[in-house]
Amino acid sequence: MIQVAEALNIIAENSCKMPIAKIKVSKSLGYVLAEAVYSPINMPPFRQSAMDGYAFTHNGSNQFEVVNTSQAGDFLDDKIEENQAVRIFTGAFVPDDTDTVVMQEHTTRTDNLLQIEKMPVACANIREKGEQIKKGELVFDANTVITPAAIGFLACLGITKIKVI
Repeated sequence: MIQVAEALNIIAENSCKMPIAKIKVSKSLGYVLAEAVYSPINMPPFRQSAMDGYAFTHNGSNQFEVVNTSQAGDFLDDKIEENQAVRIFTGAFVPDDTDTVVMQEHTTRTDNLLQIEKMPVACANIREKGEQIKKGELVFDANTVITPAAIGFLACLGITKIKVI
């Protein structure tokens, strides 16, 4: 019987490295990364609502005037006053003038008057810019096997091609 170190040496001496190829992420399932991958962007790339509800500035009040709507894909740069709120959907841009999102289930709305029935803590339900991963941060190390989840994550970061073996 041979020692493990000797067996590893025999394998290394009698094998060759697989060639490196740059392929589409969508075709990379089961391949192995040839090099580390770093995030080219912050994810999320902006302050993002974690749920459907209303964005507002937490100020002790529980009544707000609903002045606009922010849906996923929108960029709302309107000035939001202290006692105003914005109808917001999961994944949507959170206006800079607001700091909290209340779940829609915790509110009552009549026309443009919003009543918050269960007040969240300040800064609740907002994903901050780069909260999931920051630009330049390691996404996957070299020698990582590409799984369906890895493909989805790479795609959400805008990465379309990777070097694999």
